[in-house]
Amino acid sequence: MKKDVIVSAPTGIAAFNIDGLTIHRVFQLPVEHGRTAKYTELSDVAIKIIREELKNVTLIIIDEISMISNVTLMYIHLRLVEIFNTKDLDNGWFGGKHILFFGDLLQLPPVRDKQPFIKLSNIEIENYIGTLGSYDLWTNLFSYDELTINMRQKTDSTYKDILSRIRIGIVQYSDIQILLSKKINFKSIKIEDRMQELCDFISVLSSDTVCLLPTCSQCDTLNEAMLDRLMTDEIQLIAHDATDCPMYLKKKVLQVLNSEDEDSSRTAGLSRIIRIKLGARIMLRRNIDITLGLVNGTIATVKSVTRSVDNKDDIEKVQIILSTGVEYTIERVSVKFEVMDRVYVIRKQFPICLSYGMTVHKSQGLSLQTAVVDVGNSIFTCGQAYVALSRVTTLEGLHIINYDPASVKASKLAIIEYNRLRKQFRPELRGYI
Repeated sequence: MKKDVIVSAPTGIAAFNIDGLTIHRVFQLPVEHGRTAKYTELSDVAIKIIREELKNVTLIIIDEISMISNVTLMYIHLRLVEIFNTKDLDNGWFGGKHILFFGDLLQLPPVRDKQPFIKLSNIEIENYIGTLGSYDLWTNLFSYDELTINMRQKTDSTYKDILSRIRIGIVQYSDIQILLSKKINFKSIKIEDRMQELCDFISVLSSDTVCLLPTCSQCDTLNEAMLDRLMTDEIQLIAHDATDCPMYLKKKVLQVLNSEDEDSSRTAGLSRIIRIKLGARIMLRRNIDITLGLVNGTIATVKSVTRSVDNKDDIEKVQIILSTGVEYTIERVSVKFEVMDRVYVIRKQFPICLSYGMTVHKSQGLSLQTAVVDVGNSIFTCGQAYVALSRVTTLEGLHIINYDPASVKASKLAIIEYNRLRKQFRPELRGYI
């Protein structure tokens, strides 16, 4: 049709995979690390610029809809109404633009807030937007159709069938036996010894192998163990922190920042101290340049570092190599986060972390030839086991650390919603359960 189209997704990796941009960048949505930000209107200057950029857009495509919360969905609508000034039009929803969602509601739900098909309550509307009353955008505005071809596992019909059952929370006895046959045979009983066995196992697999784990703490343990195996010298990337608070609070703030159990999720994802070595596998924690593939979730290897002339212990730049062989130089980024009530810290740190282990949440949208996964009793949410297992294209490339059939859970709310959508828009299809 030769019309302008926006292609977007909620995460950097997902956006890069479809040659698009993140929804937060496209719509300039508010971001507040560790919590849901309130909706804020753009300045007159910003509105003028974005209105000019998007003036010829007819269609907006958003991928991985399951990861977009009902709050963010409302924010997208409000931003488009703001940009295209359609507030007073009868058909001014989403700025009067065509919206097309892709995704699977039975994959991982949003990290915060509720699934996109759940109507916002009046209290949520008041808290996040500052107005009274809500409208059910999902149910009232969108129709539904269903894609039927499994592209990721299309060459392995056995695995495809197993995943189709796991997706809706069903596991047959034969499925259990097949998955158990993919378990790594650990010889040790002690956790420390089993970790070394796991490191040995990962080390002989292809260099692009990813270990998918349910929790951040599991990833940290594996990453530290794999880093210790490298024979190169350890390099510490120490954050440059500046406090934005009264003098009498600075000592307390420094105590919080220097605590060993600092939670990076509360510091905008950037740790105070990052341990690396030359040859270490790392992952980017920020979208640096989506067109180059430098996005949140990109995996690379540390090639070298550039030290400060004045202080040899201070690292100014980190040179990395992507899996494509292309090299880039990474510098520190600045973030501002709240450590106590109305007490802020400005942190400058490299947006990287070790990546031998990756959380299942981080992996959504990836397709992997080889992966080591944990789908045991550490799985903590619906769809997590399904997403972990379905990242791999074939059974041959799957290696399992732990497997508990009880970890296979599907969202009852998502199944109910799929049944409603099928009944209304695809009545020839049966309900899931």
